This record gives sequence, structure tokens and C-alpha cells, in this order.
Amino acid sequence: MKAFSSFLILTITIFAISCKSKMPDISKIHVNIEIQRLDKDLFAVPAHDPSWLRDRYGEFFDIYTEGVLGVGNSENPDFIANLNSFKNNEAVKIAENNVSKAFTDLDDLNRRLTSAFKYYKYHFPEKNIPALYSCISGFNQSVILTDSAIGISLEKYLGSDCSLYPMLGIAKYLSYNMKRDKITSDCLIAWAIGDWPYSNKDNNLASRIIYEGKLLYLAKQILCDEPDSLIFGFTDNQMKWCKNNETEMWRHLVQEQLLFSREPLIIRKLAEDAPYTSIFTQESPGKACNWIGYRIVCSYMDKSKDKSLKDLMENDNYMEILSKYKPS
Repeated sequence: MKAFSSFLILTITIFAISCKSKMPDISKIHVNIEIQRLDKDLFAVPAHDPSWLRDRYGEFFDIYTEGVLGVGNSENPDFIANLNSFKNNEAVKIAENNVSKAFTDLDDLNRRLTSAFKYYKYHFPEKNIPALYSCISGFNQSVILTDSAIGISLEKYLGSDCSLYPMLGIAKYLSYNMKRDKITSDCLIAWAIGDWPYSNKDNNLASRIIYEGKLLYLAKQILCDEPDSLIFGFTDNQMKWCKNNETEMWRHLVQEQLLFSREPLIIRKLAEDAPYTSIFTQESPGKACNWIGYRIVCSYMDKSKDKSLKDLMENDNYMEILSKYKPS
């Protein structure tokens, strides 16, 4: 395998139309996101009577308590005791204390999420927009997805340098993305996954990374102002590495006959979280192959000027998308 470059390659600067100038007018789209503070209400409610939480948060509350916390639903006779046991857990109390300090208000998130889901509604007018709830999940899922709502586990977004994370054994490559600025893209991508779940019958590496690439492309189109490194979850140096080594990564996938592999272990190693992508160098980010998937999607859309973002998301023919790709 040809050596990967670890230095920034000098390239010719290409002047492009700014992202902002191409964004559609969303001024007449009526979407208003206001995150409901389940995290605050849960710890404020009297220990003996949490029933009003079920009344206020409806179905999401039962999904949260039963499916995430594992304390049962509000009709379970042991529910109150189990819920109080969760609230009194020392790690959960520390998490709640940190969350209450770091997230005194969510105004900035409400603004960013409102803007993001206005653009989402513009591109996909037939799709529903979720209700959003903030919560504490005991360091379980970062984002909780239901048919009608998104739950945001705020203790998973306390900042990359939060002292709790190494104490809990959370690896640095994971905690790097556990920061407030990541919430918007995480919520947007989670909702898109719900609207277009991965279901390719071939279930090979190519179909998986192109699916991931479609989600990243959607996020890039909607979150125009956010840097690539934030959307992709890479450091600046990792982003540079990917851009400088696109051709070499592609060549390696082809030469090693990995592109159409259906081996679950290979797909996990190349498309899911890791400190780096093991078939490349340690300078690569984990999930570097998903960036290749994104570049494949970019090539397809650049060569298919008549295709909308909706057309892309509804296109399950990954081979058609792949056919347009030729790394420079």
C-alpha cells in the first residue's frame, strides 16, 4: 500500500460561491423548536409523586424511563422506588450537578435547531418535525430517537475536557465529540436516520458508507455555517489528512477488495467509532471511510444537477451513486 501523506499538500485555491448565498429562503416556514427541560423537571419533582411528569411529557416519558433508564413505566408498582434509586445514584447526581451548571439555558440550541429544522422542512415538506426534550440518561445514548421526538442526554455534551469522562472510562476519541456544539448536527442526523433508516439488502461496506455519506451530505447542506470538522466529528488535522489522502484511501479499499465486503467485523472497523481507521495510519480518524462515502455522494450530486436533496435521500441505489465517483 502506498504511503499516506501526513503533510498538508499544496493545492491550487479554487474560488467558490459561498455556502450562504445558495441557501433557500426559509422565512415563511413555520418551525419553532423549544427544548423541554425534562432533566430539570425530573430532579425537581417530589420523590413520592412523579405522575405529573407523565402528564407533561406523555409517551416520551415512558420510553425514557422504561427503554433508557430501565426503571419501568409509570404504571409499574416499583416505578417510584426505581426512579428515585436512579436519581440518588452518585454518578447521576454528579452528572445532574454538572448539567445544571453547564446548561443554565438552551436559548442558543433552540435557535440553531429551529434554523436547522426549518431548512429540513424546506427540503422535505412532507416530513414531520420532532418535539425535543433534554434529559439525563445515566451516560447511555447521546440522542434518544422516537417516532415523534428527540431526547438529548445533556450529560453526554458537557465538553471534551469534562473531568467526568475519563473517570467513567470514556475514551478520548469519544469524548472529543461530547460537546455542546455537536448537539445540533447529532439531532439533525438522528432525525434523518429515523426518516430514512438503513435497509440496503446488500449490506456491504460500499452501501453502508454511501448511506453514511448521504447523512453527512444532508447535514452539510443544512448546517452551512458549521465547520466540516464539527459535522464529521474530526479534528482539523484529521480533516486535512482525509482531504490529502482521498485517492490513497480509495485505492486501498479497491486493491484489498474491501469495498463490497459483507463481513460485519470489517464494516464495524471501517464505518463506526474508533480511535483511528485501522487499515490506514494512526493519523486517520475513526470512520474515515464514511468521509469517502460523503465524497462519493458529493461527486454524484455534482454530476446530477437535476437531483434535489430529497431525490438523494430517497435513492437507495447505491451503485448508481457510486458510479459517478472517480477520485482525482
